[in-house]
Amino acid sequence: MEFLKNHYEKLILSVVLLGLAIAAGYLPFEVAKVRERLAEVTTAIEDGRVEPLKPLDLSTNEAVLRRATSRVEFAFGKGTHGLFNPAGTWRKGPGPGGWPPIPPPPSGVEGLTVTSITPLLLKIEYQGISQGSSAAFGTRYRFYIQNQASTNAALARGRIVILATNDKPAASDPILIKDIIGPPEEPDAIRVQLTDTREQVTVSKDKPHTEVAGYSADLRHEREGRTFSRLRPGSKLTVAGATYNVVAIRDTDVTIEDDQSKRRTVIPFRR
Repeated sequence: MEFLKNHYEKLILSVVLLGLAIAAGYLPFEVAKVRERLAEVTTAIEDGRVEPLKPLDLSTNEAVLRRATSRVEFAFGKGTHGLFNPAGTWRKGPGPGGWPPIPPPPSGVEGLTVTSITPLLLKIEYQGISQGSSAAFGTRYRFYIQNQASTNAALARGRIVILATNDKPAASDPILIKDIIGPPEEPDAIRVQLTDTREQVTVSKDKPHTEVAGYSADLRHEREGRTFSRLRPGSKLTVAGATYNVVAIRDTDVTIEDDQSKRRTVIPFRR
């Protein structure tokens, strides 16, 4: 034990030197292995299969060449161009020598003008107790209703509607009785509800209800010499071979929509 105490540093140093000697002896073998792996990788890269390049896409270039070599036919007497095929006849102006000249009317949808816009009225008149009233069926009230904007031909012309307060509303009834003002056998007024808008209005014998329910319009295409009369929302018209739908009519303009492209055009009403 005394020997270990006096010489333990030498023993530790000896063990360390022995480990270094073993590591130094093993290092050539490890270097050889690394060189062998590097050689294998290099050989795999050098002798590996190379994918051929994909052929270039020359379709656009070929299309340009085809266009350059193709023959072009010019039809100067056809189409809508105005160089060799004028769009219309110019007219002399009001000034001296016919100046300035007046150009031809525009074609297509640009040539449409609104010539008139007519209000379509809704009229509700209370005409009194119906002769069909009885104790069994209750008091029934007679109304005259005309909605000029309606798609129902009978209602657009005007028709008589007879209702009772306890009637179940039908789909064809344009109004529904909501309240009787005054004695039921001789009311001062009746409050009714419009079934399509749910708006409530009050009518009496001497005070019918009248309001604007929509508009109809007349359009003119001067270039084609055509007039489109009494158009309403949902009407169709054909201009220059294209079909247009009337989507809205106001008191100031008419909006139409191309049936194919869905592009909308607003045509102002210039009074």
